[in-house]
Amino acid sequence: MQACKRATGAWKIMSNLEPLEQLRIADPETYVRVKDRVVLMVPPPAPAQLKRLADEVIWALSQEPGLGRAMTDGLLQLMAVASGDRLPVYIRLVRQAAQNGPTLARLLAIHLVQVLPGGESLLAHFMSTLAAMRSKGTYTLSEPLEVLSELLQSGDRPSAEAYLDLLTATFEQTISYNHSVRLVYLIPKAVRGFISRRRTAQIEAFIRVVRTDLQWVDPFLAGMQKGLALLAPGDLEKFLEQALLRRRRNAAAGGAFISLSSEEGQKACADLQVAVPLVQVKGTLDRYLNARLGCAVTVKPMPAVPIAPPETPGICSDGQLIYLPEELDHYPVRDRNRRLAKDLVRLEAGFFEYGTFTLDLERAADLYADVARRVGGRATAVAQDERCEAERLFAFFDLPELAEDLFNLYEQARLMRHMAHDYPGLVQQALPVLQGEVAKMQNARQWDHALAPLYSRLVLGTHADAPTGRSAILVREAAHRFDALAAVLNSVETSAQMVCLTYDDFAAALAASAGQYRRLIAPFGRRLRWELVRAAFHRLARPATGIKIHLAGHGLKIYRADLQNKLVEQNGRLSTDDIKALVLSADAQPGPAAGQVDLAAIDFTALFAEAGIHSHGAVDFEGMAFYYPEWDEQVRDYLRNHVRVQESVVPAGDDDFYHSTLTQYRGLVARIRRAFEFLKPEGLAMLRQWPEGDDFDYRALIDFAVDLRAGRVPSDRLYVKRLKQERDVAALLLMDLSRSTANPVIGGHQTVLMVAKQALVLFCQALQVVGDTYAIAGFSGTGRHSVDYFRIKDFEEPLAPTVQRRISALRPQRSTRMGAAIRHAAAQLAGVSSRVRLLIVVSDGFPNDLGYKGGYAIADTRRAILEARARNVHVKAITVNIGSDPRLDDLYGRFHHHVIADVRELPDKLLRLYGRLTRTL
Repeated sequence: MQACKRATGAWKIMSNLEPLEQLRIADPETYVRVKDRVVLMVPPPAPAQLKRLADEVIWALSQEPGLGRAMTDGLLQLMAVASGDRLPVYIRLVRQAAQNGPTLARLLAIHLVQVLPGGESLLAHFMSTLAAMRSKGTYTLSEPLEVLSELLQSGDRPSAEAYLDLLTATFEQTISYNHSVRLVYLIPKAVRGFISRRRTAQIEAFIRVVRTDLQWVDPFLAGMQKGLALLAPGDLEKFLEQALLRRRRNAAAGGAFISLSSEEGQKACADLQVAVPLVQVKGTLDRYLNARLGCAVTVKPMPAVPIAPPETPGICSDGQLIYLPEELDHYPVRDRNRRLAKDLVRLEAGFFEYGTFTLDLERAADLYADVARRVGGRATAVAQDERCEAERLFAFFDLPELAEDLFNLYEQARLMRHMAHDYPGLVQQALPVLQGEVAKMQNARQWDHALAPLYSRLVLGTHADAPTGRSAILVREAAHRFDALAAVLNSVETSAQMVCLTYDDFAAALAASAGQYRRLIAPFGRRLRWELVRAAFHRLARPATGIKIHLAGHGLKIYRADLQNKLVEQNGRLSTDDIKALVLSADAQPGPAAGQVDLAAIDFTALFAEAGIHSHGAVDFEGMAFYYPEWDEQVRDYLRNHVRVQESVVPAGDDDFYHSTLTQYRGLVARIRRAFEFLKPEGLAMLRQWPEGDDFDYRALIDFAVDLRAGRVPSDRLYVKRLKQERDVAALLLMDLSRSTANPVIGGHQTVLMVAKQALVLFCQALQVVGDTYAIAGFSGTGRHSVDYFRIKDFEEPLAPTVQRRISALRPQRSTRMGAAIRHAAAQLAGVSSRVRLLIVVSDGFPNDLGYKGGYAIADTRRAILEARARNVHVKAITVNIGSDPRLDDLYGRFHHHVIADVRELPDKLLRLYGRLTRTL
């Protein structure tokens, strides 16, 4: 019905687009954007509304292209979601702002979209704050308003209102230009970093600090970073009271207290603090998981979960990562919260260690007749079915939620059996924690579920809430069946069999009680989140399913889960030997006939192609594709969505190259460390001869007196400024991995790529010293539909052994479609909040690809670089192994590239260039 309405609305609009005709003539590209979004609106806009839209967009484009784009998006968003009376207000305010310049109008066009749906009170609040900030200059608006829109878009209106009060309290005061510039940078960054569930209270505390003394902003934010952010709202208020009391006695002591620089302040904060931030224990937990599991399973904060659960659990996982809350404050004692994080992660690790995520429905049907009867010959996955194996199992039951709760219960019980045998100390420490949580839930009447007695018996080993009557019989029989099965075969398929054996009894009991089923909530919300597992593995499940179907056509049987697990183990790679081993394995082909299977008839090249695997045997682990425009110099316009960029993570090799490079360049490494230590901020910088400042400049006073005595007009620049230096740099090093990098260096035996990899190793070592945020990527490809972007190190990724092995594994690839790679890299950098964002492109020549040569390729690459610079991304290029060429000026700009004819100098010169660039930007 909804689709029918949309189609009807689209037809009506397409038949009456005359009001937009003037826009099509004025700006065809904007017309296409408007038309594509208007046809989707239900109900369709009236012709008068479209006419006004076209008029306002044309007016905005005439003022400035950026204002035109912003107003186009703003008007379309308001037409789609807001009531009609908001549009005139939006237009009036943007036009009024344009009288003071297009910059202010563009900012209002962007951010009023989030403000206007909040009603008159929010708009009045916003305009009042805007007036206070404009009194200092338009430069104060951009970043603060970005954060305001983020808050409103997330639905956090209380924080948004408090944030407006904070901006007003700050900029209505008399402050110098330099101080104002610094606050414009500090305040949005701080608010963006506040913890969402305590953000409003933290902003209110910030307001109190600002109104007390603007010089306290730095100490307060330093204290927030060191631990004040972890205090509950009431405790933060108590701490602030203590700090203000000390300030009245001694300003310096108060500043040291609130910044947690003094022992007194640290102790006061520690006494009030009960929450444990995840970042404080993440390193310990990651090392534990790596040692126990032997694979790259790490802990991430709960907001990083790709699919938000209906209720916030204490812990969950997706088969690749474990998620914990950003803060653990379950108990009123800090040490107990720290131990809780460790206990929960140790229990969750059991799902990984004992094969929970290797469930295969077809294997379960082969092992157990009850499972086979339940699925009725439909155990084999089909190509169109993207559900994970557990979701497919639950779908065979009338009440999938009950089946899922039973499976979760039996699987936790199975893991407890395993861990009690392998890690008895772990179970002895964790069981009282779970039992204590159940007791708390019982007191709150939250442990009255029909499955609770079975959970207590099998998982917790207690009989305190043992049922009576028919329920007691069900629990006893289920426990006996589980014990009997676990004694014979204790695999994840055992839990699937237990669901098939006991589901009907529990479903009948539920029907007899005439109650509606509600989900079992285990202690700390522990349960398997199969929707997360599906999201984490679906890109690997597709090639696994394709291979399985292909082999089935040859009469060969293989389990999809085995294929998928092999892809995970090998970081997305698969070889013909892997396929043969799985086909011939005892699990897939039991019996003596296994060794007699003839695989010679299988065309593995065709098999890889059909399954979506590259011919070299590597599966795209990330599998994300992005489309970008390309600039056609001949028609002087963009080709929309012309180029497809495919992301992939470089498969890790060995780390011998990385360590051998450090050994070979150990002298240079030592010099690098010393040199990059000097790039770190030294603290306060003194700027002399300012018209206003923190103290008199005594040299300037002497000059003043001399000029006055000589009868000359003296300068009024008599002050010094002391500014706190902060280094806030994010860099992305983009490496050309085209086949030409396999060429030997001029006058040497190494290849261009070999020397470039050595430079990468030293680059990583240098940036570890200076502390800059950085990422590394490579690019290659063939044709506009296949531009490869290889992620070597992400911005938030540590320089772990995995990254070192990726650098070692880099190999020459194909061609060089440089413009698309630069656009994608700039998009990654644009999402980083650092003040200085630097993209360094290292290449051994000019862009060259199918249909992408000569002047066309140079013009598109130059356009991509200009686009990046428009997004405040500095682009610098280093060209190696060729002589100077005037065309490089056309490609990168005269002052934005460096030529290193002898590539063997790259490791040393790359670091010198980086140091010089980041010092001057």
